Amino acid sequence: MSTSKKIRRRLKKFWPDLKYIWLTDPVYKDTPLSDISKALSLWEGELKKYAFKKNIMECEEFALFCHAFIKQHQIYNFNDKHNWCYGECIVSKLLGFENVHSCNLFLTNNNIYMVEPQTGAYWEADPKLDDVFFVKM
Repeated sequence: MSTSKKIRRRLKKFWPDLKYIWLTDPVYKDTPLSDISKALSLWEGELKKYAFKKNIMECEEFALFCHAFIKQHQIYNFNDKHNWCYGECIVSKLLGFENVHSCNLFLTNNNIYMVEPQTGAYWEADPKLDDVFFVKM
């Protein structure tokens, strides 16, 4: 388990310029990568329901729906006492490409991962390639 204070410190250490961190719970569960991986593989199947629509269904909606899907997966499939360290974020750079984009992120015991909600792909975050300026969990 991680307190909001601990998560905030981890995120600030990883991205020192990160100012906007909204953590809505006092404690979160450091989720095993295998649980998140399984949930994201199920999310990939859900993506068939959604189609990109300019100004209506863009990256911020995909990030929101992916976040909600992961939360529902946890609620209905696990008997956890705390929410997973999974949320939405806004970046100014992702995988080295500079562009404002909404996506998701999660924390395990040791690492921070980025998630592209429009594909379900995830990777270990790299502060040189991924620049996050807003987080909400």
